[in-house]
Amino acid sequence: MSLSLVHRICDQCDQEDDLVLMLPTGFQICEKHLRTEAEKKKKKDNLSQELDDIDLDCPFFSNTTNSASNQNPKVPFTIKKLKEEPINKLRLTIRELNSESNDLLSKIGKLTTSAVDLDEKIDKEFEDRLELPIRKRFENLTTKLNEYVQNLYKMQLDQLENVKRVYKSELNNSFSLSSIERDLNAYKQLIKNKSFYETDYDKTRENLEKKIDEIKKHKERLNMAEKCLIKKKYLEFKESNDEIKLNFGDLKFKSGELTCVDFKSISDQTTLERLFKLGDESYGKLPDLETIKLVDGVDFSGHFKRINVIEQMPNGEIVTASNDCTIKIWNRDGKCKKTLFGHQSAVKCFKLISYDKLVSASSSCNYDPIGGQSMFSVKNYQQKAHSSIIVWNLTNGAVEKKIQGPLATIYSIEILDNGSLVTGDSDGYLSLWDLESGNRSKSVKVEDKSIFSIIKLEKILVTGHEGGKIRIWNFDLIENKDHDFAKLSQHHSKDVRCLVKVDGSKILSGSNDGFIKFWDFNSKNPESIDISEEIKRIKLVNFEEDKYEKKIKFLCYTDQGFKDVYEIDFKDPSKIEIKGLQKKTKNQDWFKDDKLLNSMEVTDFKEILVPVMNKDERYVVRVFRETK
Repeated sequence: MSLSLVHRICDQCDQEDDLVLMLPTGFQICEKHLRTEAEKKKKKDNLSQELDDIDLDCPFFSNTTNSASNQNPKVPFTIKKLKEEPINKLRLTIRELNSESNDLLSKIGKLTTSAVDLDEKIDKEFEDRLELPIRKRFENLTTKLNEYVQNLYKMQLDQLENVKRVYKSELNNSFSLSSIERDLNAYKQLIKNKSFYETDYDKTRENLEKKIDEIKKHKERLNMAEKCLIKKKYLEFKESNDEIKLNFGDLKFKSGELTCVDFKSISDQTTLERLFKLGDESYGKLPDLETIKLVDGVDFSGHFKRINVIEQMPNGEIVTASNDCTIKIWNRDGKCKKTLFGHQSAVKCFKLISYDKLVSASSSCNYDPIGGQSMFSVKNYQQKAHSSIIVWNLTNGAVEKKIQGPLATIYSIEILDNGSLVTGDSDGYLSLWDLESGNRSKSVKVEDKSIFSIIKLEKILVTGHEGGKIRIWNFDLIENKDHDFAKLSQHHSKDVRCLVKVDGSKILSGSNDGFIKFWDFNSKNPESIDISEEIKRIKLVNFEEDKYEKKIKFLCYTDQGFKDVYEIDFKDPSKIEIKGLQKKTKNQDWFKDDKLLNSMEVTDFKEILVPVMNKDERYVVRVFRETK
């Protein structure tokens, strides 16, 4: 990043220098020659002035006299005034830009080397402090516990690989070094262009000064990156209870999960929020069904159409989606904090992308927000509207991205690890969307039946369909028809209304046929239980896993209300059984005047939330809590 060669040659010594100043007489000379002349004059005339303030004559005329032709103009100047000339100020600015650029490139090189070194150290530390102790413990355990230890060892190594993969991804992707380098090199090429200097000097210098400020900001960011890379690490394997304890920066790994050390530290400036697995099924804390009571005065009143979905967010707030085209965010006391406007039809589903972003999808039938009447009828069937997909900013309620969906109702959505969106609609299409561009990158016609549910497991997608079929796919939407599961003649006899992830290879399915089924994709046959009522929602509660047991519990919600708590013990794959725990409510008349809807939620605060239409035809939420 420098001046062209002709501007860097001194007319006195014919040598190239990084700062050559233009004299009033049109000659150019190295700054060091001028300082030498100033030092001589200061010593000769015994001057007290600074070198930059001493009057100098043009050195190219000082030894030549030709009075007759008047060719000996002595033009006095100082180094300080010379540097204030526009062309010389431009050259000084370019020299500063060159120095700052070289400094920044040096830091980028240093940071890249540090990141590589740190990555190697992390690998070594994982091996020395975690993998080796686990392996040693495995080798020392007795034959009696051999089967248990093998399962534990595999589980912990899988966890370790997951942690290493996540952390390495953060180190490699969090700092945009390559884009900074590309921008800087492009600007260097621009300055080398001759036309760059054939413009107004002051304007050019102003642009260069802005670039210097930009470079300084990059340097500050890289200094912060260096601090981030050397954050304190803590690794430990506790032999007493076979627990891996790990802290790295703002993250901690405990009991098989990655979480943030300080929940409040999550912000727009961090990329760590994607590690919270927001798309996974969460576990509610179930209140004692025998002592719960309907809470008076809390009804989440505000929607004037059917409530389709209700869920608790990680921060404890409640989100509802309705046929009135809106999404509402509530506090625990049922007070509406924010209403999200943007859809033109019923909002059928939503999914959290991060702690401050949510994506939702709607039906293909427009509603009149005032009259509440459908604009779609048999008469104007050909005018059926497109559904819509919206990405929301939950901080301010703004629409960040609105995408035109298909001419069909979107019943279910799922977020992939790469940020892509998968949708299932009423026309039987499974589609893949890029939320950044808004483009649909792939669409697969399954059959002329609705797709009611989509869930993402560790390596596959699972979809639940109208008619009772369950299908499995890879993340490129290619159906796996060779799996033993796909070859079963029947999954359910009626519509599959809900799918729930248990772990990376196990799910629960609920259907209008009245059956809940537990599926392990590593085995062929399911375990099922007949509820004899249409299954609307399955909510996992009180997940329990210790050295000797592996169980799940779930609350079943049907067209008659919440039913019972059920338990599955799948420690022994050959003896899996679903059994009811007889945790039924004493009062069965809570909903006698209500029309039940299709959603239900169990919160982290031991609450059950049930949307209904009451006897006054108002859409509210019944809240049940334990009595003390």
